[in-house]
Amino acid sequence: MKPYSATRVGSLDLGAVFAVGAAENPATRIILDHDLALYPEAGRILTMAKAAGLVEDLAGRLKAAGVTAGSYVAICATHRFDIILAACAAGRVGGVPVMLAADSDGPTVDALLAKLDRTAYLVTDAEKLTYDLAEVPLASRVAGVLSLAGDHPGAVTLADTVPLAGPFAKPRSANAPALVTHSSGTTGLPKLIVQSGRSLYWHFHPQYRRARYLRLTGTLATVTSFAHVRIWPMLMIAARIGQDLAFLTNPDPARAADLFLQTRPEIVEAFPNVMLRWEGMADDPREPLANVRLFRSTFDAMHPRTILRMMDASRRRLPIYGQGYGQSEVGGAISFLGTKGMVSRLGTRCVGRPLFGVTKMRIERPAGADPRTPGKIWVRSRGRAIGIIGEQQQYQERFRDGWWDMGDVGYQGRFGALYLLDRVVDRIDGVDSTLSLEDTLMTRLPELVEVVVVPAEEGRATPVVCTQKDEPLDRVRWKEAVRDLGDLAEPLQVRWEDLPVTSTWKIRRPLLRRKLAEGTLPVLEPRS
Repeated sequence: MKPYSATRVGSLDLGAVFAVGAAENPATRIILDHDLALYPEAGRILTMAKAAGLVEDLAGRLKAAGVTAGSYVAICATHRFDIILAACAAGRVGGVPVMLAADSDGPTVDALLAKLDRTAYLVTDAEKLTYDLAEVPLASRVAGVLSLAGDHPGAVTLADTVPLAGPFAKPRSANAPALVTHSSGTTGLPKLIVQSGRSLYWHFHPQYRRARYLRLTGTLATVTSFAHVRIWPMLMIAARIGQDLAFLTNPDPARAADLFLQTRPEIVEAFPNVMLRWEGMADDPREPLANVRLFRSTFDAMHPRTILRMMDASRRRLPIYGQGYGQSEVGGAISFLGTKGMVSRLGTRCVGRPLFGVTKMRIERPAGADPRTPGKIWVRSRGRAIGIIGEQQQYQERFRDGWWDMGDVGYQGRFGALYLLDRVVDRIDGVDSTLSLEDTLMTRLPELVEVVVVPAEEGRATPVVCTQKDEPLDRVRWKEAVRDLGDLAEPLQVRWEDLPVTSTWKIRRPLLRRKLAEGTLPVLEPRS
């Protein structure tokens, strides 16, 4: 195997990720907040060299269990780093990993497996099989069920499988399917998006280039989804530049603060709704965020209040905030890096500019209209996926002469930066931007931990709010905060736990609207 070939020829080979790290930076660490299910003896700190060895061992076990080159290997297991090792091992034997979110329920997994052919394998664990997948007819969906942890009737226990030695499959061609990840599922059943080695490379390369330019080689601490394509550029960058990674599977603020004190990360990356719950770290006298140079958000819109508080907690001379805008179908398309002053001035609706040499952007607006006129956002990208399993026609229809319909509305500022306003399906008559409106409310009312503005009551903008510790919303303060924000319905207070969210903690707005219409969303009684 030639580990360097994964990135030198414009293709990223999943099976070689840790081999690259073992060859170039063998002592680089992967720090976990949990034990591995299949290899508990490995401990919670792996090196690149150790991880590469585990991938080789697991590849041998998958091969012994029947996985061959070209096989789909669906992975839906308890949220542990074993998921990543299994995906790399599948790639190592020439299989195509199909990443399903760890919190997927039985009907979702059943529907997604039905899109694959019956020669696919499912890698999971006894806990998932006993509970979430108990009602899924796996015998008629897949060729075999392989358990990373625990015994279960009808499943092959990988710990008991004697690994076969290599040689394993050669890397697939750059344009062949290399990975299947699913979309966030914000609007319904997630889509199974097919990435090639080439498209993965163009997810990786601009981020790698920026990391080297900014000399961002310190520890990166993150809460992320192991099932999303975002994880792969992160891993390959760490392998190439020797960057320690610290993974949190439990985003509890107290646990996160302890890990940050242990690792003193230079970069912190998390979902916006996770960072929102970490705001209290800014007041922690131990200063867990003191060494952070870059705060980075992914998957959703960040509230300015949250990121400004986080940046205030850094003791670095010039902390910066980074956010990316993109979709699994095209990769990261737009990128923003800014200082605290820039965030204060521009807010977080400014998501940046296209990636030089990788993506282009245009706004659909009437001919002759002012350049700042909002319109649909279209993107052209070298990181374009090669298809969607079971939805290839719909996938092609969303392209127009190579341009991808992002399904969002925005406008370009004076210097070409994109300002994101809303999803097309979330637009509300009379509201310029629900995202900006939510940002304003979060800033004016620090007691809020979430606010989502949705159309209800015959299309009227209705705020759904959550407060710190579910304290009753102060209606006097609310009325003062919204006095100049137009015609808003009375707010509905709910517990954050009752909001429908995706595996990346994004609010599922269409489902929220449906629950409100059906009266199935538990609403807290207002204080009298």
